[in-house]
Amino acid sequence: MIPKSGGDYAYISEAFGDLPAFLYLWGALFILVPTGNAITALTFAQNILQPLTPHCEPPKDAVSLIAAIVTCFLTALNCYNVKWVTRVQDSFTAA
Repeated sequence: MIPKSGGDYAYISEAFGDLPAFLYLWGALFILVPTGNAITALTFAQNILQPLTPHCEPPKDAVSLIAAIVTCFLTALNCYNVKWVTRVQDSFTAA
């Protein structure tokens, strides 16, 4: 157990040093986290649109648009009030 704050940075820094921890966090900031969020949003949009087009794939533009709208909405909601985001996340977890 590492009694430091910092999450991933603290663990990687302790195991491999400050430079690898710094490089990992920059990679996570610009590549890993945005990519994961984009994949999640696209999957959500695909699943939302699938019932509307049961015999074919939903249009890629519609999937991209809904994914962008959902991402922007959740970002704005998180900036406005973190308690609301916690409630939304709890409700999705319960469902």
